[in-house]
Amino acid sequence: MAESFNPARIPAMWVNQVLNREHDDVRFEAFANEVATVLEGAPVVGTSKSWDLGRDGRALGERQGTFVLTTLRTDSDKAKEDATRLKSKARKIRHVYYVAPRVTSEAVLEAHCEDIRAIVGEDVVVDPLGGPQLEDLVAGGKAAEAFRQHYAGPETEALSLQVSLVAGARNPLNLEFSWTVA
Repeated sequence: MAESFNPARIPAMWVNQVLNREHDDVRFEAFANEVATVLEGAPVVGTSKSWDLGRDGRALGERQGTFVLTTLRTDSDKAKEDATRLKSKARKIRHVYYVAPRVTSEAVLEAHCEDIRAIVGEDVVVDPLGGPQLEDLVAGGKAAEAFRQHYAGPETEALSLQVSLVAGARNPLNLEFSWTVA
């Protein structure tokens, strides 16, 4: 008899494929805030969609001054626009997570971070999370639950089937990222 277990390791290839196809900025912001929550060890919450102050997430309590900037674009224009709004509205900026899943080059990520630092202050820590870093965090298990929460289900059924068939999985429609072990 086969034994089913969950959570299983989510393949980095799945993370890459799902995030490269992401088009819902609200869902992606929520995912990025969950990842920042894991990394901070404290809540990072979403912000108002109607009054954009340049931040997609902000930390609470002792972690105040920590912000999340996200983009699904590959250029630095949105990052600079968000950093400019953040600088003009935030009282204290201590730490910024810049989350851009489609940016895969370390050189490009660092250039974007330099643009952000030039605006918010050279003393501010800017942590870039591009595609490879998000893949590592999810596939390594640290942010797997955040990924499942926002990306498991109908939105990823077709991709899950494609990846499973390519990988030769026994149960290609197993959308909970579980593996069946005989």
